Amino acid sequence: MRSKQRLTLTTTVLVAFLVSACSTSTEQADRLSAGRVCNDTLVTEFRRGEALPSCTQTDGRCEAACSAGHPESCLSLAYRIEGDGGSRDRVVDLYQRACGLGLANACTNYAAQFWASPKSVQDLRCAQTHFKRVCGADEPFACGMYGRMVLDDAATQQDIDAGYTHLVDACARLRGFPCRVLAKHIESGDFGSPDPARVARLLEQACEGGDTDGCGRPETAIETFH
Repeated sequence: MRSKQRLTLTTTVLVAFLVSACSTSTEQADRLSAGRVCNDTLVTEFRRGEALPSCTQTDGRCEAACSAGHPESCLSLAYRIEGDGGSRDRVVDLYQRACGLGLANACTNYAAQFWASPKSVQDLRCAQTHFKRVCGADEPFACGMYGRMVLDDAATQQDIDAGYTHLVDACARLRGFPCRVLAKHIESGDFGSPDPARVARLLEQACEGGDTDGCGRPETAIETFH
């Protein structure tokens, strides 16, 4: 799952940064990058970020800016490499570095790697914990993924109620992806009899919140999940 919430590629990359302003976050990212671990305890503060610069695989300025501690450059470069069908390992490395620098959307993308191809139960637990923390920064895809994982793993009615409450709240606050996740589970009958009218409204709210997979009046919510 890749977060579709991309910011407009308009700003110019600035390679020179004030060392005093970014040294702590850069050291934090370096420690996280030392090993590919789903351990976000090094990230103490998340931010939604600025507009992404326009990067290409051959443009050394984005690479230099990323190394210097500019997370938006790391994320933009990751998107470009991924879009060009480049190295998956390199993409994940860039997500990881941008996450270590505190960029919320990058953290969602990084945690999704552990969710999409888990090697252990611990990977799934780490991803869920990670999504929950990033959701605290109002990152809609992280909020939606956390609710989805809670419901997918639900063992009791209390778990189901918790997942439902989380998604209803996140949808009301953020719209976007949490609304589409809620629509999927309502349509699946996870909270009782399906409510097609409510599902349609939730998909509209998802679209209004920037989740393009909810746009175009899809016939079902389930079909929007690939």
